[in-house]
Amino acid sequence: MAYRFMCAFTTVMVTVVLVGCSNLMVRRTDYDAAIEEQNRLREANSLLSGKLKDVEASLKAAEDRATAAEYEARTAQVGIFHEKKAAGKLPEDIALNRDTGGIVLDQSILFDTGQSTLKPTAKAALKRLVDEILNSSEYDDYYVRIDGHTDATPVRSTAGANIDNWWLSAKRAHAVMRALRDLGVDKKRLFIVGHGPTVPVDIREKSAKNRRVEIMVIKKKFNREAAKKGGGPK
Repeated sequence: MAYRFMCAFTTVMVTVVLVGCSNLMVRRTDYDAAIEEQNRLREANSLLSGKLKDVEASLKAAEDRATAAEYEARTAQVGIFHEKKAAGKLPEDIALNRDTGGIVLDQSILFDTGQSTLKPTAKAALKRLVDEILNSSEYDDYYVRIDGHTDATPVRSTAGANIDNWWLSAKRAHAVMRALRDLGVDKKRLFIVGHGPTVPVDIREKSAKNRRVEIMVIKKKFNREAAKKGGGPK
């Protein structure tokens, strides 16, 4: 009896030990697989991190080249503008915004107060600008962006036609854009932006200097995104 009990007990213990060893082997295998997967993921992350740094470096280099090219183009534009202005080839009452490089046409040249229809005399000034700058050999393949600006005075006298200053500035930019197209500027080069009163050149909110249109010539190769801020004529 005692002998049979000992045999049964021994069998049970051997079974328990074997099961325990089997479980340990399974756990060890799972552990090794997890470590291997972790190492694989770490290597993949390291590789991706290296590629990301390469991409960031390439983007930075491209951005630096674009900035340098834009600065060079703007500097050349300033020189050409002043040269032609000094030679009497441009209207006396247009100027250059040194901060933006934009050719500034005061509201008084183009529009009556609160209006977005060009004055009859405006096209003569715009035609000289087209002939001497916009369609010149230096800029005939550049984008032309027309930026409309107002002062901060709320629209009142023409409130029925103009919702607010942003609306008025965009309509004025659009009127100039259509005139430039009619004067021979390729419509595929033309874009508009209506800034309203948000980009003043004079800190006095109601200053007449803030009521203006600026015309920007933008090098296509480096400034596609800048040119896409507005919309072209239909």
